[in-house]
Amino acid sequence: MDKECNVNGNITNMLIITEGAKTEPKLFRQLARVFTQFNKFDVYSYNTNIYDLYDYLQDYLSVDGEIEGDFLQILKERESSIEKKKLLSQNYSDILLVFDFDPHDHRYDFCKLMFLMHYFSESTENGKLYLNYPMVESFKHFSGLKDFNYIERKIDLKDIPCYKKIVAKESGIGNIGDLDRATFIMIISENLKKVNYINGKTITETDIEKLNDELLRVAIRQNKCVEDKEFCYVLHTGLFFLPQYSSNWKEL
Repeated sequence: MDKECNVNGNITNMLIITEGAKTEPKLFRQLARVFTQFNKFDVYSYNTNIYDLYDYLQDYLSVDGEIEGDFLQILKERESSIEKKKLLSQNYSDILLVFDFDPHDHRYDFCKLMFLMHYFSESTENGKLYLNYPMVESFKHFSGLKDFNYIERKIDLKDIPCYKKIVAKESGIGNIGDLDRATFIMIISENLKKVNYINGKTITETDIEKLNDELLRVAIRQNKCVEDKEFCYVLHTGLFFLPQYSSNWKEL
């Protein structure tokens, strides 16, 4: 999905579907202020988690187990808001979905996540799903711009319900509105390195051309950690679309 989205290098005509209505939209709007080429997108807040999305989509399965119909049209059918219906009626060149892993949810089922990751595997078709581990607040789970412990940072399953409070106590990143270019680059770079770490590879930024496959491997390893050891590694993938869209993303 490496795209120089138009001749000016601008990323345009994108819909970002988020789990929440507060943190994720604020994060992407701050990213747009810092990386000005990323300057045209809409945010649709689903307002519930990945397992609700899975359950909702079951009503649209064919006899072959495939989802039938246009995804945005399917979302429109659950919407009562006129404004949100208008948002979902527009044409988009790319669709991103940013949701939380939430392994503490009583409906957690890895087969459900694999189904969604395979269905939402291409931004120009059904959409591209990015899972944050354990949730979106992982973007700021750094003690500062240099945090040598982040590469091994994990969260016990029993502590995930309190994860937001844990991050608020341990983070040295500051508020979303304080995030600048250097901080965004650090967040993305360190998480690209952590993809390789989780997958048992050399701790360097993972190859962007292979990132989609590596993220599937991450999900498999995270599930194994949850089932065997009752923890998951802290990892933020929701900003990975930027390096996937532009190979010179650090210079945008």
